Amino acid sequence: MAELSQNVSGYESCRVSRFWVGERMSDRESVSVTVDGSASARGCEGQGRAGLFEEQSMHKNMILAAVCCGVLAGAASGQVPALVNGNFDTPDPFLAGFGFVRPQGWRLYNFSEHRVIGDGLLPATQTRSGNYSIRLPGGEGRPSGEFGAAHSEERLDLNSTTSPRNWPNYNFDPANPAVGRPIKARAWFMIPANDPMVKSRFGLKVNFLNDPGPGNDNFGNFYFKETLPVDPEAATPYPGCTIVTVNTPSGPQAGIHTNGQWLQVEMTVNQQTDFPSPIADPPLSFERARMNVLALRFDIFPDGGTPAPFSQGTVWVDDVELFQEAATPSCPADFDGVGGVTVQDIFGFLNAWFAGDPASDFDGVGGVTVQDIFAFLNAWFAGCP
Repeated sequence: MAELSQNVSGYESCRVSRFWVGERMSDRESVSVTVDGSASARGCEGQGRAGLFEEQSMHKNMILAAVCCGVLAGAASGQVPALVNGNFDTPDPFLAGFGFVRPQGWRLYNFSEHRVIGDGLLPATQTRSGNYSIRLPGGEGRPSGEFGAAHSEERLDLNSTTSPRNWPNYNFDPANPAVGRPIKARAWFMIPANDPMVKSRFGLKVNFLNDPGPGNDNFGNFYFKETLPVDPEAATPYPGCTIVTVNTPSGPQAGIHTNGQWLQVEMTVNQQTDFPSPIADPPLSFERARMNVLALRFDIFPDGGTPAPFSQGTVWVDDVELFQEAATPSCPADFDGVGGVTVQDIFGFLNAWFAGDPASDFDGVGGVTVQDIFAFLNAWFAGCP
């Protein structure tokens, strides 16, 4: 196999304007990518990430050096390719300047709280990972208390009207399951045994945004899917949960808790069967195919909708994920599963790698690391059987 060496500079965003693949002219030949018209991959240093690879083998007729600056499709469109701050550990710096604690890229509704370990508030903050999480309390009869959520809706920089929102991209194609692969949403939650959730359901919702045209981010939804499976009044409790009777101001009510354990709720959206047909204002490109997710709690209303229930108890939420399932080509080097092994597979892989997509953990060792790039390029040079 080829031995590859790498030179990596900083990472933010600069576009690859062109690249060159050279025929082998000697036993040792280096091939670089021109970045923003410069003569060297290092022309992007200080404003983006560049990699220069050298092929040291006589067994390849094509020698490639891969460079990726930012997330290729997402950065070019000013959008996020993957969900940002899903563990809520990054407070919004703009709101922090005004004394508000909110997670960057997320919008909280009604009485929902962004909490940090050691904040001195009650109940004491619980997290699955890191120091921050979201608390979704019951409404307890308060106006607007019947709904609480964390929503990946906010701009990443609230001080800029052009900052991208926390709307991950996905590959849209309801007609082709190889491209329009399933979308998954996941979240971890914990309901304390001493504070069961009463008169509420908890779960997930994913919104798929339509396309009002370039320069306009006033998006509506052409489709959404919602599941609220954690339900104290369900005939069968959610796996891992316990149903108990709780005394409330409205009398004894069914409550649900997770025995103090963190559990995961998950939802899958299948583009071929779930999306409506036809779709009004469908996404016109990958950069315009955007979605967002809510981890939400919604009160259980009686028949007729009134009076509002007296909901209570706490749901802690952490480590939310929203992603598209990876392609599963018969040949690993055919990363996008389209047209065999081509240069586009390199860009597709690097796009996923910069986004931290689990699909780019090519060697399956230690998560997404630089070694995955070398492993992928080795496979790419080897080609398909």
